[in-house]
Amino acid sequence: MQIWKIFRLILPPAKFTKTPTGEKTEDKAIGRSKGGINTKIHAVVDGLGNPLNFLLSPGNDHDSKHAIPLLDTIDIKGSNIIGDKAYGAKVIRDYIAGRVASNKAIN
Repeated sequence: MQIWKIFRLILPPAKFTKTPTGEKTEDKAIGRSKGGINTKIHAVVDGLGNPLNFLLSPGNDHDSKHAIPLLDTIDIKGSNIIGDKAYGAKVIRDYIAGRVASNKAIN
């Protein structure tokens, strides 16, 4: 049985960079929240903590918004999905159950 974990890591943003032509680039997944400007890393890891996939999001986006697109990138059939309560929304639990996997919430 495979065990996948979903977690997030909040990091301060890197310094703003411009393209070689000096133009501003597209969205860099930088958001503004109470703590200032930040970026979140959402990752799926295996049972040993090895990363399988990740995505970046602005710090002011809710975590549950990115769970299904991230879980779509791997085959979760027959796996246990573990995540904190930010990923405990009914739509995410239904998505996991529909893919024949089980889910656990961590408080």
